[in-house]
Amino acid sequence: MRGTPFVFQGEEIGMTNAGFTPITDYRDIGLIAMHRETLA
Repeated sequence: MRGTPFVFQGEEIGMTNAGFTPITDYRDIGLIAMHRETLA
């Protein structure tokens, strides 16, 4: 079979969105930085 396998944000394994509400529950450096930029 031809083609390139790829992973797209966990959809292929049925992952759901995180259920965290406060930003302090996240451990993603990029997300926290983006959150700080949008508040500034």
